[in-house]
Amino acid sequence: MDELLLVAWGSASSGLDPDLFRAIQDEVVSQLEDFEVGACPPLARDQFVQSALGVVWACNYAGLLDQGLLESARRVMKRIGVALDLLYSTAVPGVFSCHGLRVLGASGAPSAAEVDLKPEVVLDLPDRLVVMKPPHWEVHGQSTEFLQLLTFLQATLGGSRRLPILQDAQCDFGFLHRLDVPSSGLVLAAKTYEAYYESELQLRAGKIVRDYVVLCHGWVPLALEEINARVHWRPLMGDLPSSSGGPGKASRTKLKVLAYASYQSLALSLVAVRILTGRRHQIRSHFAHVGHPTACDGTYTASATFQSDLPWCTRNFLHRYRLAFKDSVGSVHAVVAAVPPDLASALLKLRAKDAESGSTVQLWNSGLGTRDWTDYGTLGGEKQTAKLRCRRCA
Repeated sequence: MDELLLVAWGSASSGLDPDLFRAIQDEVVSQLEDFEVGACPPLARDQFVQSALGVVWACNYAGLLDQGLLESARRVMKRIGVALDLLYSTAVPGVFSCHGLRVLGASGAPSAAEVDLKPEVVLDLPDRLVVMKPPHWEVHGQSTEFLQLLTFLQATLGGSRRLPILQDAQCDFGFLHRLDVPSSGLVLAAKTYEAYYESELQLRAGKIVRDYVVLCHGWVPLALEEINARVHWRPLMGDLPSSSGGPGKASRTKLKVLAYASYQSLALSLVAVRILTGRRHQIRSHFAHVGHPTACDGTYTASATFQSDLPWCTRNFLHRYRLAFKDSVGSVHAVVAAVPPDLASALLKLRAKDAESGSTVQLWNSGLGTRDWTDYGTLGGEKQTAKLRCRRCA
């Protein structure tokens, strides 16, 4: 399976061959159908799962994901999840209330949780939840410098006795994705192994939607709609930044320029973003790669730029405002979170370049700007007919 994964990603990122993808997927389906959960040691099982999910991801990235592979993978992921839930006796009691959809800050008055910079569970389903991560919280890690979102969930949900996945590092403690420490936004987490593996498949198949709002330096060209540049990070090198444009993993970021503004002599762009891959620091690295680093970014801008941003924007302006996914019965949940008060305060200090930009900035500042990324138009009206795609070193 590992060899199939390497071939799939190599073809997806360098040149598409539909016949090759068809053959790869047929072989993966065959191996999935032969896979026996109980007969496979845990380490081998985990390696098999990650390789199979990686092939799904590569095929989806190439736009050639076959429904047969998706259904076969879904059946196997369900069997694995159910087996682990039974093994660890993790049947979730029906005591978790379903809070339903909430729009944070839409009234314009920040909640106590927002003011105190504490996480908040904004959607609570029987087997998974969505939590709002404030800035300066780490999703999970070994650092003692930052507050841990994992610790918050363990305290909120009753810890490992009720939800063993919250202690399982192999499954990222139930988290389906991360957010950079200085960023804020919505994070999806599973309460059961079945929900985790089912959601992992959704993520790799491009079925979990993650939308962001970014304020970046310069006036981003209206025709720039996609950044397609490899992202490289050396995990053994500590907290070094990721690099874009050279060797690395295939990565794609879609964007729409919503508004132009300025702060004193600084030109700035408000941009809506949707990621098609989820590499470490992908958005920040990609925007720096095209010459428009995000505001108040101490990692991807020069020290002088970072210091000049601090008086008007107290932290990195990157916020995951929308998250959409399917639950265990196939119902779609779309959760939105308005920009937190600290980012809204930064928006108030800007001077819009034109009337349309002014209206857009005001909407985002009021908490009413959050929509599905596909519903936004580019500044100035309809999408530009000429599309500029950044494929440098892709």
